[in-house]
Amino acid sequence: MIQTPELRNSGIGGSDAGIILGISKYKTPLRLAEEKLGLVESFKGNRFTEAGNRLEDVIARWYADETESKVAKANQTFRLKEHDFIMAHIDRRVLNERKLLECKSADKWTISSWGDPGSDEVPDTYFVQVQHYLMFPNWDSADLAALIGGNDLRIYGIDPDTELQDMILQAEINFWETIKRGDLPDPINMEDAKSLWMSNTDDLVYADDDVLEWHAELKKAQVSEKELAAKIEDLKTKIMVFMKDASELRDINGKKLHSWKEQATSGFRYKEFKDAHPAVFEEYMRPQFDKNLLKAKRPDIYKEFQTRTRVFR
Repeated sequence: MIQTPELRNSGIGGSDAGIILGISKYKTPLRLAEEKLGLVESFKGNRFTEAGNRLEDVIARWYADETESKVAKANQTFRLKEHDFIMAHIDRRVLNERKLLECKSADKWTISSWGDPGSDEVPDTYFVQVQHYLMFPNWDSADLAALIGGNDLRIYGIDPDTELQDMILQAEINFWETIKRGDLPDPINMEDAKSLWMSNTDDLVYADDDVLEWHAELKKAQVSEKELAAKIEDLKTKIMVFMKDASELRDINGKKLHSWKEQATSGFRYKEFKDAHPAVFEEYMRPQFDKNLLKAKRPDIYKEFQTRTRVFR
């Protein structure tokens, strides 16, 4: 079902649940509230969301084949009777069962976030999203079908977690009441704070006991951070001295521990290049020297004068 911005902003959907709980890596409660209130433009999607939309039918059909079941779209907006601002737009319903199906596609680099097929070990935001749906009386359980890396279909079973659902429900009610008053949730990171208070006044504020405690903890953390950074640099230096001009360090079993190899940087030895190839240098003046054009047209010469450094990992 295609959700318009007006529909999304008329309530709280399943994909909003993890954001409201503050566990989303991509959006904060403050940003979500600004979108719901029309203060900022709503997210219109990207290549990842487009891929997910395009693959949804593929995943649903694959799931049906694997489970020998039938699934169907549910082209409607479900709303909780007691709190009609809480909505659900599910991907599929499993026919002849009180079960919903959520379809996800994920890059292969996220594999560590997924547990064994058949378990309920899915990324937290997805687990919370499904628990949001399971608050509705329409379904007793859910399956989540995840296509990982384009070729690894995994099916997870998720049952209702009433304790978590109570937490989700209360957080969503509090969030909705906040924005209905025209207020915004508190910032949960520095970017939130910077966006909320972009300019300053000449006012002074005086710290209370809580702020004084936070300040003291911050100073301790900053000292620890400096000490840790110095310790890290010292240990890296000792290992680099041991390695000398070797490119890799391995343990007795051959496992790679560190590498210290040359690699290209964004720097370029302009003067040496101009002295060595004055005619070519003039050729790539547009009106000043165009490094990127040289890289595209004459990669051999560009590579010769590209600065390099050794990177320790």
